[in-house]
Amino acid sequence: MARLGVQHIQGTQRNYAGHVNHDTVDYVAERIPTLVHTSLEGALKQNPCPLPSPERISQVLSQAIVDVDNEITSGFLSIFPRDGPSMLPHVMKTYINDASFGGACQTRVSRMLGGTTALLTLLHEASGNLWIAHLGDCCSGLYVMCRLP
Repeated sequence: MARLGVQHIQGTQRNYAGHVNHDTVDYVAERIPTLVHTSLEGALKQNPCPLPSPERISQVLSQAIVDVDNEITSGFLSIFPRDGPSMLPHVMKTYINDASFGGACQTRVSRMLGGTTALLTLLHEASGNLWIAHLGDCCSGLYVMCRLP
């Protein structure tokens, strides 16, 4: 693991572990909370009830992971022109090894090749609902502590 990060943001706990590098972790840690927040706001605006259904919130968390994965993939593919598959290796290297020119392409390649696991939890304290979404070789456990008489 390149890096492990746990942060609390407005009732959401995020845990990401990077493989090979931390570029994917950094990107996912930045994007997932924004996507979840925006999607939950949209769901609240569409539904006059105070809380979207548990199924809808599950969809929001799952879709955020899928959307970020798609962003990483499309960012990588956008580096190459349409004739990318027929490019000669030395030409392709000029597209992906651009560190001396700011490294925007190299960062996209690094995100694509680096990878991350994701574990998200969302707790709505008023209803007692807890959602857990995960991707990759990670898992979570729930422990309840109570006082014995």
